[in-house]
Amino acid sequence: MFCFWFAASVARSGERAISPNEPVRLFNGKDLAGYTVEPGSREVNSANMEGFLKFARAAAQGGKRMIISHSQQRPDGYASTTETADYLITQLGGEREIMAESWPSGLKLLSRFRKGGLEIYGLAGDTAADHMKHLQNLSGFLVRNCE
Repeated sequence: MFCFWFAASVARSGERAISPNEPVRLFNGKDLAGYTVEPGSREVNSANMEGFLKFARAAAQGGKRMIISHSQQRPDGYASTTETADYLITQLGGEREIMAESWPSGLKLLSRFRKGGLEIYGLAGDTAADHMKHLQNLSGFLVRNCE
C-alpha cells in the first residue's frame, strides 16, 4: 500500500518529471515490481522500481513526501510490498527501526524507516484478513501520517 503524490504510470516509467500536484494513488506490490529471474528467487525487478526509487530519493532529500505502509503478506508470483519497500531502503543505504507499537483498530507497527520526507511503516499480519484490516483502516492511517 503506497500513499504519495504522483500517478502510478509515471512512477513505473520514470520517464517524465514527477509533479507533486498529481493525485494520490494507492496500490499493492504487484503494481510495483515483478521478479527478475524466477518468482521463487524473491528478487525485486530493479528496472520496474526506477521511478519509485527516484521519487524515494527526492523524498529522502526533503524535496518530496512519500509514505509507504505495508503488511507482511508474501504473495506468490510477484514482489510483496515488504520486498519492494526493503529494496528502496537498501538502495538508500538505510535500515528499518524495529518497533512494537499498537495502532488503532488492532494494527501493530513492527518497523519504520524515516529519512527526510520518506517514511516506510511495516505493519504486522501476513494473512488476507490482515491485509484487508490494513486497507479498511487506511483513512485512519492517512489522517495519522499524511499532512
